[in-house]
Parts: sequence; C-alpha cells; structure tokens
Amino acid sequence: MNKILLTIGLVSFFILGCSTDDDAPEPDKCSMKNIVISDSVIHVENCKNNGTIIVTATGSTDFTYKLNNGDLQVSNRFDNLSAGTYEITVRDFEGCERTQNITVNAGGAMGDKFSAVKALVAQKCAISGCHAANGTIPNIFSTDCKIVERGALMKTKAVDSNMGNLSTNEKSIILAWLNAGGKFTD
Repeated sequence: MNKILLTIGLVSFFILGCSTDDDAPEPDKCSMKNIVISDSVIHVENCKNNGTIIVTATGSTDFTYKLNNGDLQVSNRFDNLSAGTYEITVRDFEGCERTQNITVNAGGAMGDKFSAVKALVAQKCAISGCHAANGTIPNIFSTDCKIVERGALMKTKAVDSNMGNLSTNEKSIILAWLNAGGKFTD
C-alpha cells in the first residue's frame, strides 16, 4: 500500500492508497503454460540411419521444433536418425520452451544368414592378414554394421575375385545373405 500525505490548511492527513499493477512483478508467462510433448517414433533398422521422430506439442500454439543443438524448424518431423537418444525442444510463439528426451531404438534380431557371414568373417578375415596395410591389419569388419556396409565389397573381392580363397560353400554363405537383402536382420 502507498501512503499519501494530504495537507489541508494546518491539518495533515495520511491517505492509504492501493498499489498499482506497475509496482508488482509480471508473472512468468511460461510457468503458467502446460506445454506437453508427445512423440511417435519409427525405430531404425540395424546399421541404418532410417529412424524418424514426429513430435506433437499441445498447451500453446505456433510451435517450432529443435533436435539436440540444431536450429529451430517449423517441421515437427526429424528423419534419417540413427539409434540413440535425442533431445527434442519445442518453443511456442512467446518463446516458452519444453524439452524432452526421446529414444530411437535399433530394431530386429540378428538374422541367421548374417550370423553365418559374421562367423565366416571372424574365421577367415580376422586371421588372414589379407587386409594388411603398412604392416598392420586394419579390421574393416570390426562391427556388425561394418560387415553390412561392406557386403557388396565382400562379394566383389572374396566371391567374384576369390581373393580370400574361399570354398564354394563359404561363397554360398555370403551370396545367400546378400541375395536375402544383405541386412543385419537377414
């Protein structure tokens, strides 16, 4: 409350007044909102970057969206994602933001044909030294995804050119996998 001194003649009076809205701090406009983030996730195929997150926000209007530390965008869709956890931020027209972590999982179990190729690679390529360079053996098949990535090269070198001196049965293991699609899940 404000006190105002009013003097009339020789008599002074204090008049109590009300404070104005200008004296009060403005309420935090964002704390009054209940922005909710919902998501729809299309999980990735193993060894691919084909995951998608589609975000829906409610509790305000005119949202923009951001993935991790990227730029804000109008689209609520993020494509070509690998497996992992992503930080999604939504911002409304007043600059109010909410953030949520969303996980894209790798889907699918290892297929029988891929498993046979992986065993063949472990048996033949890891010990052969055929990938030697400068006296070292770089393991170009160090992960499942590297095997998938190099499937066509494996066919060209080990099957077509027989650089690995593979038996007919060993070549058929690679060809069966590649003919099925050459994926982790095949």
